[in-house]
Amino acid sequence: LVALQGTYALTDQHRIMAGYRKDFFDSYFTNVNQVNMLYARWQGKYGERVTSNLMYGIRFENFRGLVARNDFVNQLQAGVGFKFTEYWHADLQGSWQQRRSREADAVEYDDFRAGLETTVLY
Repeated sequence: LVALQGTYALTDQHRIMAGYRKDFFDSYFTNVNQVNMLYARWQGKYGERVTSNLMYGIRFENFRGLVARNDFVNQLQAGVGFKFTEYWHADLQGSWQQRRSREADAVEYDDFRAGLETTVLY
């Protein structure tokens, strides 16, 4: 619905971004989920073969309808990419997400993920 982002190039190879996003989504357990998100991101490139990125965001989710709940969601993502040849590259990613609800029947969890993706062009 609303997306604002600013980008600043620190050098030709490194840049930082900050932004805000507001949106509405259907929810499977209540009528609507109103989301407000603030985030900051950094991206870097080292020569022709290595890239990296880091992102932190906080989401404020307001569920409305039969179930009314207000959640905070912290997110941290990091990754590094390697270009081995012109036809083969790989990305290693990791992330953490923490959800906390302000209500008495609190929903709380931490979610850790890691992934390796490789692409071969032919």
